[in-house]
Amino acid sequence: MEFRRPISLLLAASFMIGCSDSSGPSTPTSSTASVKGKVIDGYVSGATIFLDINNNGLLDKGEPNTLSTSAGEYNLELNASDQLCLDYVPIIVDVPVGAIDEDLGPVNAAYQLVLPASKADIHESNHITPLTTLAWDAMSIELSKDYFEVGCEGIKNNTELHKRLLTTLDQSTVDLGGIYNLTPEQIYGDFIANGDTAAHELAMNIVVGYQKSFAERADLIASGANVWSYAYTFLEATERYADEKQRGYKWLLDYAYSRPTSALRHEQLEGSVFFKSDFADRIDKTYRHLDNTNAELDEHGAMRKYGVVAYLNDFDNPSYQCTTQVLIENIYTDINTDFTSYQRSSPPFNVANVALCVYQALLPEAIEAEEIRRDLWNQKFAAFFQDSLSSLADLDLDDFSHISAEIDSWPVAWDESFNFDNQPHSWYKQITESISGTYVTTARNQDGYIHKTTTNSDGTYVRECPTDPNVMYPEVPSFSPNACQ
Repeated sequence: MEFRRPISLLLAASFMIGCSDSSGPSTPTSSTASVKGKVIDGYVSGATIFLDINNNGLLDKGEPNTLSTSAGEYNLELNASDQLCLDYVPIIVDVPVGAIDEDLGPVNAAYQLVLPASKADIHESNHITPLTTLAWDAMSIELSKDYFEVGCEGIKNNTELHKRLLTTLDQSTVDLGGIYNLTPEQIYGDFIANGDTAAHELAMNIVVGYQKSFAERADLIASGANVWSYAYTFLEATERYADEKQRGYKWLLDYAYSRPTSALRHEQLEGSVFFKSDFADRIDKTYRHLDNTNAELDEHGAMRKYGVVAYLNDFDNPSYQCTTQVLIENIYTDINTDFTSYQRSSPPFNVANVALCVYQALLPEAIEAEEIRRDLWNQKFAAFFQDSLSSLADLDLDDFSHISAEIDSWPVAWDESFNFDNQPHSWYKQITESISGTYVTTARNQDGYIHKTTTNSDGTYVRECPTDPNVMYPEVPSFSPNACQ
């Protein structure tokens, strides 16, 4: 599947889809109201706050906006139509060079802060900080590209996109609690007024990463790249990456972007890099480079890709396992989830650095592994073959219609028994069902049931695991949250 991790701060294109006054899940209390709060790193004055109605990460003509004043205070006035959009798109803060941070003085490198969509409340204080921006970044990783390609009106009219938004909002709070040991009150509160020095120090360090990623991302976009993820994580504030921190690494950069290489081709780059405090001493942890064809191969719009992926073997004596990959897939969307992907991989070979991990033609006799994915509406299927290959290995990789037909002849549906002449090394099935106003997602694999997640209409969810892991389909086990411990 093509890597889709868009962050609205990263997008350069402007999708001019406005927000109308049609009904939505929120009802304005008056024709005009205000979102109020503070812009906080230290308290920041001179920053521009705007409701990103067309969801492109930029302040465009007609979008409501205001400036922060002393103590970072802002008052963003919204008409009735704009108030409806608070449920669907974020509030963004442009902090320019010359704005005043009451802790650090004049800002010398521009950056952006974000209050996630659906978090603003005209009846409460709405603070916008590096911590709320972390929550938005965590959400953006999980939101599909479809969310960022439509504005308020498009999201409002798409139940699936709005459900995904609410689910990821709740999940981002859980994720930040696990990574940075933050409570929701710390994430969305005024950590200066609350005397929360730990959250304040974390926010100040995070801004260093935001400033660096903001500048580097802008350079990539200016060069013609489509950047859907580019962010630095401050490691010292997390409870993870103990091994890396012990070796003196302070930052982690996760990136994913594509850029054109010709009229019919573009390259796709993804990876993670650890840096020490001065950002000069670096080591690549993962690296992936794919060359993609833009040309449609058939009526499904399938693309062929080929490239490499590299994984670090050892921090102390850096070397990498490099694997050649070729794959063909159509375009995945949350609106039309009819997706097929087929990938072939070579045996891994060692290289001294990622620059030496370059594509080599993958001959049929050199195929070591296959990955298959099939999504159709509310069901997902994936399988991994290694050494003992599937029937797809004998097909022409350019013949997507034949590949798709062969995969669809397999027992990929949730209620089908999984039997093959050559059993895959592993497989996975998932189904999502609408039950009494909730969405219930159940997953199982070759070893049995994995989990069941019930998502409520407000985005909150309960994750449960089987109490008896030995129960196999078509039998259904009992599930309990306690079984997930």
